[in-house]
Amino acid sequence: MSTKASRRSTLRCGALSRPRTGGQTTLADLQPLYDSFSEEERTKLSAQEYTFVSSAGVQDMELGRTAKHPLREIRESRPPVLRFSYNCVVTDDEPFILGVRERVLQHFEDAHVAIDFTPNSILIWNNHRLVHSRTAYTDRNRHLRRVWLGEI
Repeated sequence: MSTKASRRSTLRCGALSRPRTGGQTTLADLQPLYDSFSEEERTKLSAQEYTFVSSAGVQDMELGRTAKHPLREIRESRPPVLRFSYNCVVTDDEPFILGVRERVLQHFEDAHVAIDFTPNSILIWNNHRLVHSRTAYTDRNRHLRRVWLGEI
C-alpha cells in the first residue's frame, strides 16, 4: 500500500441561513463504475487523452484554461487518478466518450451521497477518485471556500 496521500479537495462552510435552501454537496465514488468497464474500455480510458476545459472559478484562480489527461491515469507507486467532468470534458461527439459520459451520469444518480453543511463545517474528499456536484440553491448568503491539498 502506498504511503503517498491523494490530492484532496476541501470545502469549508462559512455561513448558511436557515431554513435550508439547497446547495448540498453531492459525491460519488467512480471506482465501482470503472470496475464495470470491459478490459478494452479500461485500456481506452487509460490510453486516450481528453481535453478538459476549466470552470470559470478555476480560470479565475489563473490555473489554466484547458488540460489534457486520460480519464484514468496510472501512476507508479500511487493510486490511479479517475477523472471526469460532465460539463468540462470535450467530447467532439465521439461515441465512446459520449457513452462514458452517460454511464458516469447514471452511476452518479444511482450512487451519490448528499451532504448538508452546517456553519464552520469542513468536508474533505479524494478528488482523484470521487466526482462531485451540488444541488441548486437560492441562499445568497451561502459561502463555501474551496481549498486543494496537494500530494505529499
